[in-house]
Amino acid sequence: MEEGYKEILEGVFPEERDKYETFVKAISFYNYNQTDKAIEILRKLELECSTPREYESIYTIWSICCSEKGLIDEAITYAEKALKINPTNATLLSNMGVFYASRGRTNDAIEIFKRAAEHDPKDPVAFHNASTFLLRAGRVEESIEYGLKALEVAPNNEETMATLALAYKMQSDEEQFAKYYQMSKDHGYKTNDLDEMLNKM
Repeated sequence: MEEGYKEILEGVFPEERDKYETFVKAISFYNYNQTDKAIEILRKLELECSTPREYESIYTIWSICCSEKGLIDEAITYAEKALKINPTNATLLSNMGVFYASRGRTNDAIEIFKRAAEHDPKDPVAFHNASTFLLRAGRVEESIEYGLKALEVAPNNEETMATLALAYKMQSDEEQFAKYYQMSKDHGYKTNDLDEMLNKM
């Protein structure tokens, strides 16, 4: 389990094994959908933190736990606390984008996804999310730009292909639309869903 959270655990309670293991326990509770127990531990550990790195890791997991419980405002609160400590945390930035989007804050979500992509240019999710929400905002050229970057990182992402197909359709670029429509279909995207979105355009 620790290997999957290596980045979050790095530098946390390096000289205090008991506190480190308690933090690992909180993550384990989260992994087994016992978020209330995880949050209870995190609340106690917050009082034991002594470095910015420890606060960042605690708030990151706390934010994720809150989002799992549907407590989006609280998830945003703890994500913002973590980002004040480390504004370049790409994973947390992507999470924040999703949180903002769920609250209808599309422009805020777009800017956050862009920041995530800037800080981790190898993360296709950040580019894809930016592309998707830029398209929803009617910013088609930018959507295509981020969609193409997403495919550079993850060439087989059928959802990005579908987003690009929609974007090119909005530009009336039938050649590029046909290309990405077929690519998304070939890679397993449910074209019925795409056809439904096209019919609404």
